[in-house]
Amino acid sequence: MKKSQSTDVALAESLKSLMTHMPFEKITIRDITDEAKVIRTTFYNHFQDKYDLLDWIFYEDYIRPSSQLIENKMLIEAFRLMIRNMEKDREFFLKVARSGKNTLNDVMFRSYRDAILKVLQSSDIELKDMNPLFTEKLVAEYYANNMTFVVNKWIQLNMEVPSDDVVDLFQKMTMTMIEKFL
Repeated sequence: MKKSQSTDVALAESLKSLMTHMPFEKITIRDITDEAKVIRTTFYNHFQDKYDLLDWIFYEDYIRPSSQLIENKMLIEAFRLMIRNMEKDREFFLKVARSGKNTLNDVMFRSYRDAILKVLQSSDIELKDMNPLFTEKLVAEYYANNMTFVVNKWIQLNMEVPSDDVVDLFQKMTMTMIEKFL
């Protein structure tokens, strides 16, 4: 692992550790750097703020492991892997969700949107040929909103519904439509 990656991981683990006993909104950059045993400027060499770090955690822990599936247009399998990995970090997600300010919703939406956009951009279909309003960005945002909504409802239910049931619900609600675009 490269030194910069190990620093990113150390900062991420620091934030996760702090969240076991502090609300996200109360955690400062100083708290994160003290826990990670790095100086404050090191944090800013890697991340803009704690929200940027949270984006990085979500991408690295939940989107990146699914990227091969996403690239192969296996979106349900990718979503299933994301949800299962989130289920493993249940306490972390429940704490982030309770932090307020739609922090988790924003992070999930951006990550899902970017992943779907990548798939759409690699497909051969010209969406504008179907309808001038259809753009890759519009479709990606639509499905990212759906994914975020379903996951958010699951989290509001304390993630007590099995992850496979969440994926099945999402598939029934939305995936039959996205497959028409791919």
